[in-house]
Amino acid sequence: SDLVFAWDLVFGSDLVYNDVGIKHLPLCLAALAQHAKCIIYSHTLHRLDNCDLEFFEGLHKAGLYYREVTRLQVVDGCRVAMEQPLR
Repeated sequence: SDLVFAWDLVFGSDLVYNDVGIKHLPLCLAALAQHAKCIIYSHTLHRLDNCDLEFFEGLHKAGLYYREVTRLQVVDGCRVAMEQPLR
């Protein structure tokens, strides 16, 4: 039988390097999301040509949603990410 691990937090950053990652990372994240309490993925926009739209479409096809963090703001002495709505 397959071992299933329940993760409290899954974190990744800039893991898309080519067409293989664009296609398979959303599927991998969707599989992890079945057993994870929280997934945080940081993605640098415009790092690779045409990558962003295909990657975000892959997230939607896999049943995932994302939030874009556009800037940081200082609130009560702490830097807080200002987010766009879920997409």
